[in-house]
Amino acid sequence: MIIDSQSVKNSATSTTHIGFDGGKLIKGRKRFVVADTLGNVLASKVTAANAHDGQTAIQFWDDLLAHNVLLQEVKIIYIDGGFRGEFVDHMANKYGIRVEVPTQIVRQRKGFCIHAKRWIVERTLEREDNYRSQSMAAAICQKARNETTVFS
Repeated sequence: MIIDSQSVKNSATSTTHIGFDGGKLIKGRKRFVVADTLGNVLASKVTAANAHDGQTAIQFWDDLLAHNVLLQEVKIIYIDGGFRGEFVDHMANKYGIRVEVPTQIVRQRKGFCIHAKRWIVERTLEREDNYRSQSMAAAICQKARNETTVFS
């Protein structure tokens, strides 16, 4: 499993779940994504951008586990540095899950390093961004939801 978050700017029509991510200097929302190692999104959650990664991820995982017993079989979760600390301790102590931050560099370009495993979720988030304009049109037609679970 891979857990990641991404802060995105707020659209003019969105007025709920807005905050300011001081680390990235973005006013808007933060998307949390749980993906498998193939990049398939298994669950997502939208919060205000000022939500703390570690604390929100703990709540997100606990909620997901309550709805899907298959997550009890997870042995390792890959994260980025923003989830270190409280999240790592919680996962190890409560669930016995090993949490790792991938450090192996697959490719390096002009000040940017692509790490093993991390690029999978980054690619997934990029695809989500590319299709965002198409999904915005669909969202106008239906009531917006802040949380989605793909598996059942």
